[in-house]
Amino acid sequence: MPRFRLAPSACALAMITAIAGSVAAQGRPAVDLGRRNARSKYTLGRLFSVQELPDGRVVASDIKEQVFRLVDLAKGDVTLVGKQGDGPDNYRAASLILRLPDDSLALYDPAGRKLLHLTPQGTVAAVAPLPPVMLPSKKRLGALLGTDPTGALYFNVGEQFDTVTKALSGIAGVTRVASGASSDEPQLTYRTRRADQTKPTGIMPFVFRDAIAIRADGLIARVVTDSYQVIWTRNGKETGRTGPLPFTPIPISAAEQQAFKDSTIEQTKAMMAAGRGAA
Repeated sequence: MPRFRLAPSACALAMITAIAGSVAAQGRPAVDLGRRNARSKYTLGRLFSVQELPDGRVVASDIKEQVFRLVDLAKGDVTLVGKQGDGPDNYRAASLILRLPDDSLALYDPAGRKLLHLTPQGTVAAVAPLPPVMLPSKKRLGALLGTDPTGALYFNVGEQFDTVTKALSGIAGVTRVASGASSDEPQLTYRTRRADQTKPTGIMPFVFRDAIAIRADGLIARVVTDSYQVIWTRNGKETGRTGPLPFTPIPISAAEQQAFKDSTIEQTKAMMAAGRGAA
């Protein structure tokens, strides 16, 4: 039996910015962006995250080269932000770029478990380590998901182990760590796979997983995999939800699934060989 994925994509980031008007937006004409008014003099590798500074310059993470770049669209110039390396003021990998209070940015280094604080002028003001991987509450912090106007950080909490069944529970969560705090504030729990889906073993492409995204003001959106329903929460409490949203299932052949597995294995080998396994 082939697995299925959902279309349109269950990308929560798109959902959280557009879901309120998604139904009404169906059938709207395409938006004409007009002519391009800027061009970079340089070829960028693989852009992952982008944020704009107050003066119009753009900070982007290039995950092919594992560097942060500062792009001046008016001049077409591209320069590096900070320095890549293993020193205390360096970063090892480039990932998310998040907004902080006062128009500053946080550049996330997942391999070095640190954040670079970028001023509104585009200079690195500080390098701060992330909270310990294991909190006093015994929760293991996973990937950094977002931040809010207070500077609090939101992390994924990995799939929990059920001590009764001696197996993974299929339940993960999101927790918040306030600036300077040593303890966390749980925000929500969600399913890492659909209830009727086979327990994943090895590399399992296209797992039916609830999708999570966090807006810049701290609003969390969860897209429920079974129904494509979106549930919003803030400060650990539900603030609203949609009904089930329509979707079109797209079959994925066994050959496509195997190609995905093979590609994932090769990428993992390449990352480990380059010493960037933690990224």
